[in-house]
Amino acid sequence: MTIPCDLSAVTARRLIGEGALSPVELLDSCRTRVEEINPRLNAIVAERFDDARKEAEVAGDLVLGGGDLPPLHGLPIGVKDANEVGGLVSTYGSLIYKDNVPVEDEGLVKAVRASGAIVMGKTNTPEFTAGANTTNLVYGTTCNPFDTNLTCGGSSGGTAVALSTGMLPLAMGSDMGGSVRLPATFCGIVGHRPTPGLVPYDRRAMAMTPLDLQGPLARTVQDAALLLSAMATPGGRDPMAFLHDAAELRNLEPTDLSSLRIGISTDLGCAPVAKTIRNVFAERMNRLARHVARLDECDPAFGPILDVFWILRGMYFAASHKRHYEEHLDELGAIVRSNYEAAMEMSMEDVGWACREQMRICQEFDGFFEE
Repeated sequence: MTIPCDLSAVTARRLIGEGALSPVELLDSCRTRVEEINPRLNAIVAERFDDARKEAEVAGDLVLGGGDLPPLHGLPIGVKDANEVGGLVSTYGSLIYKDNVPVEDEGLVKAVRASGAIVMGKTNTPEFTAGANTTNLVYGTTCNPFDTNLTCGGSSGGTAVALSTGMLPLAMGSDMGGSVRLPATFCGIVGHRPTPGLVPYDRRAMAMTPLDLQGPLARTVQDAALLLSAMATPGGRDPMAFLHDAAELRNLEPTDLSSLRIGISTDLGCAPVAKTIRNVFAERMNRLARHVARLDECDPAFGPILDVFWILRGMYFAASHKRHYEEHLDELGAIVRSNYEAAMEMSMEDVGWACREQMRICQEFDGFFEE
């Protein structure tokens, strides 16, 4: 028999609705797994297990009472320690906020709770989500679940590790330059960076930017779609948000692989990739080729995209961390400090060039898919 914490979120939710699994049983199973392995991996850094169990008891009573239940009803969830949970320490991975306890949930946490999720705790992140690893001066390092000597990736590393090891069935992440996708890859799970504006987020430092996005991580595509439908609930004060039917995001239409023409690129024409990774990628693509109509190797014309991203990222650091740098320099970690200083060296000419190039690259990329 499958241990409850190892069930997919979709399966667990179905069993809860059928009365075959109680929310308390699921939460207790997740808590046991956390207590068994989290001391070695350091994925969950702040917990509210007792309050979560009380909420699970209420969720169980609602099942017994009959009636419609929300889509995430009774499912434990982890919240990245870059998002605010009322009554739970929220540090953003920074010594500046090591004792910060928000009074209330931020909008995104309210949305998933309104969909029935039960917040179990916070997952680790590098300081202010800056980095492709998951380490900070408050909680230390989160380890890879397959080899604790290796990195789990970042910045949503705590989230990915908690999911990969069955500590949680669902967890939230954020992504600027790979912070959902990278740890998902390193930990063998699913991470999705959604279309800008699909998930409303009113705590961004800049109003109109496609960089800083919130997205789901899960163990299966179906689970990720389930969480995305809750995170994408329209509302809040995000100027990039747009109206859509969030419930439709859970409906995944089957695809006939034999009808697909797929373009692949080992390095996108611009990224450094180790020889070992190139070899593994080629072997996997050879397998995929047997199942699709056509597999074409082609590099998009990204040109100076890495330089463009560096400057646009610098703009975001300038908007986010001026006060941190000026008022809390001694407590600020080296990565955020050096990135802010690099941003201050950028000129308006640099910014203007990057914005123009961003537009050109986006338009050429659209054309790439029209071929």
